[in-house]
Amino acid sequence: MLDLIQENLDLMLTGSTMALFGGIFYTATAYSFNSGGKFCSKEKALLIFLISIPLSGYITLFVEEFWQGITPQFSLLNMLGAVIIVGMSAVNNSVKNWKYTDEKSLVIYAIGVILLFTF
Repeated sequence: MLDLIQENLDLMLTGSTMALFGGIFYTATAYSFNSGGKFCSKEKALLIFLISIPLSGYITLFVEEFWQGITPQFSLLNMLGAVIIVGMSAVNNSVKNWKYTDEKSLVIYAIGVILLFTF
């Protein structure tokens, strides 16, 4: 299992990073489509959605290249720390009212930092 993670760590980090970026373009709820903090009509929502697909795909190429350059330099535990930090940020970003700096998030970030810089 650890070999599988080690071999695909750059892809896991890319996915986590893109999840963090995902909320930049738009958010969809059960009742609305929002972009830039404003409600959008169906036509505008479709346009935003269609533009975000190739744009996020293009950004993904750079993010993946970044992680491919970084992952060979660190151990699995170091990279797990990075995944925890990026993942917690992505989770906080996905829920509008969640804060990045609440006590629980800070504990998780601290664990990630310890793994990232200690091992």
